[in-house]
Amino acid sequence: GADAFIVQDIGIASELSRTLPQARLHISTQMNTHNEAGMRAAAQLGAARVTLAREVSLPEIEHLAKVGDQLGLEIETFAHGALCVCYSGQCFMSSLIGGRSANRGLCAQACRLPYALHNVAKNKPLPAPGDHLLSPQDLCSIDLLPDLVRAGVASLKIEGRMKTALYVATVARTYRKAIDDYLESPEKYRANMSWYQEQISNCTYRQFTTGF
Repeated sequence: GADAFIVQDIGIASELSRTLPQARLHISTQMNTHNEAGMRAAAQLGAARVTLAREVSLPEIEHLAKVGDQLGLEIETFAHGALCVCYSGQCFMSSLIGGRSANRGLCAQACRLPYALHNVAKNKPLPAPGDHLLSPQDLCSIDLLPDLVRAGVASLKIEGRMKTALYVATVARTYRKAIDDYLESPEKYRANMSWYQEQISNCTYRQFTTGF
């Protein structure tokens, strides 16, 4: 009864298309699709949807959505949750430090640990803005929804891995309401912005960023 397979590995995607052509294939954000060539490769694999890499900008999303229209591909974009200190699907820090592959869904979140900045040549510590030097802020796109809708995004990806049910339910519900409000009336969406932000802020202790 699964709706689709979300796949990172090109070999698995190709084999799925060959052996289960009736299955719907979604390209994971971990495949790091960030340009037109990646979109065309996804189409050749038989994908129905591509979740873009987290590093793409709004103009790039808009361009890739147009490419997707030509190729029959839906565009999904990462909208809310933890950003990786590395490129999507290309981090080996967890594997090297913790023996768990981030690229196989087992990230130990080594970048969330405290670190000290140290000058090896002079054997002395260096000043740093706090202890969590490799920990990015969380992505929050609630105030970018009009831009994402206009860009042609078909679906928003909201992080749920290693999160509580309350976090997932609250964030997903808030984005759903914000999208519905905007489609009903941009004025209603703007008027409810403080409520959206309050709901989301109740779920995390991290600061927010609009990322790329």
